[in-house]
Amino acid sequence: MLDRPARLLLAAACAALLLPACRGSQPSGSEPGAVEIAAEVDGETISTAEIDQRIKDDLFESRTGSPAKLYELRADTLEDMIRERLLEAEAKKRGVPASAIIELELKEMGPLGAEEIQAVFDENFAGKSDVTLEQVRPQIERYLQSRRAAAVPAKLRERAGVKVLLVEPRFEIAAEGPSKGPAEARITIVEFSDFQCPYCQRAVGTMQQVLEKYPADVRLVYRHLPLESIHPHARGAAEASACADAQGQFWAYHDKLFQNNRALAPEDLQRYAAEVGLDPKAFEACIADAKTKAKVDADLGAARAAGITGTPAFVVNGRMLSGAQPAQNFFEVIDEELAKAPAPAAAGPS
Repeated sequence: MLDRPARLLLAAACAALLLPACRGSQPSGSEPGAVEIAAEVDGETISTAEIDQRIKDDLFESRTGSPAKLYELRADTLEDMIRERLLEAEAKKRGVPASAIIELELKEMGPLGAEEIQAVFDENFAGKSDVTLEQVRPQIERYLQSRRAAAVPAKLRERAGVKVLLVEPRFEIAAEGPSKGPAEARITIVEFSDFQCPYCQRAVGTMQQVLEKYPADVRLVYRHLPLESIHPHARGAAEASACADAQGQFWAYHDKLFQNNRALAPEDLQRYAAEVGLDPKAFEACIADAKTKAKVDADLGAARAAGITGTPAFVVNGRMLSGAQPAQNFFEVIDEELAKAPAPAAAGPS
């Protein structure tokens, strides 16, 4: 099966061929260019074009409520448009329909090699089932051809020398909160998280991989974004962790909460406090203190100001990464940022 880029290419090619037929006739009773009236209000008309524009505006706003979401939508759409233009340009050069380009590219790659087919069989079937190579050969060939088809856009892109000039927004987020990593690190990751969120739980291991890979270059700062509407115990857990931080035990308590994030009732939070060695009276007093609530509120306010509404969310030197992304995605952004900020020169002899 083709992956999404290849499917989009084929869909775009088919759409390009079908569009002329779709433009054929006007709705019955309508003249080309006529204004269709949907309502009259006190002598003033509302046209269907005005309705459609309102729908477009509302849909745009719903999908781009923050600069980060707008950039993500623009970037994805730009990639689709680049693929379409590349396909159309190649079709024009060859004097063939756009829908034929992928097939032509596949033919030029030649037949699949026996070694390629054998390698896929060895990796996925040999020793794992009783099927023979001949039984699954058609399946393997379809898989390999789909991989080749998915590689066609990148091949066309290289030939065309595409330049993407869309600028990714950066966010000014204060790195205020408990942290791991050196204070002078060149990369600061501000994480907005929710102790009851399963995706945030998954991100704990990812952040550990990041810190292990860049021990001298990355500092991780934790900020709270309890999603109370869907996680009823998240707010209490956030405030309890702030009280653990007040006693210098944030990360031990953080780990305890994520290890047990299905049990975050008040009595559970008290028990975890005892398990990590917190002073019980100081912990209870902190929970009741309005300043603790204010700390969590400050983090919530910072998240809202940046348009962050879901967890986990990460701001890497001002660049947004949303969701439980794989470690490799963080590595790529961090490496790009490190390339922009060379390591400080070593101190000379005193």
